Amino acid sequence: ITLSNKRYREETVSLELEGLPEDGYTLESAQIEFASAGRKDVLLKISPALSPGLHPVLIRARSGDGWAGEFRIYPFIPKA
Repeated sequence: ITLSNKRYREETVSLELEGLPEDGYTLESAQIEFASAGRKDVLLKISPALSPGLHPVLIRARSGDGWAGEFRIYPFIPKA
């Protein structure tokens, strides 16, 4: 997941993930700190142990000043 801060000030962005069980993924960090404008990558690992098929996942990002955004991904887990 790539996050951008387009403001030249400190900002904290929180990430939430909906649609997978808690043991079905690992998020590198749920709180991302920006000292100023810039980009940061956050690693999302999805467990291959989930049931086969497409899994709709909603990712939400929120900053301390009230900004919020969300997007969907559809990871595919193949049959073992």
